[in-house]
Amino acid sequence: MVEISTGLSLSFIIGVLLVTVVASPSSPKGRAQNAVANARRHARQYLDLSYEADQRLREKTIEALLLEEEVIRGLPGKYCRRIRDEHELMTSSTVPTP
Repeated sequence: MVEISTGLSLSFIIGVLLVTVVASPSSPKGRAQNAVANARRHARQYLDLSYEADQRLREKTIEALLLEEEVIRGLPGKYCRRIRDEHELMTSSTVPTP
């Protein structure tokens, strides 16, 4: 019977975790989750005047939000259906355009 050392076992586990972490954001589902999370973050930052009052930074925030909106609009339909509260993110009337 062959025994596997603890070091080899831990190395294998770390390798699997690294592959998973690297592959996840590049998958369509990972890109969808990242786009939604970024859009929510940018929307909260833009609407929270106590977060940033400098108009230039607010304009950069809204530009970033609009870029994420385009990414979300370009996602395949099956991922868009999975996005919870999609209507909240995609309603342009809640966030003014620059």
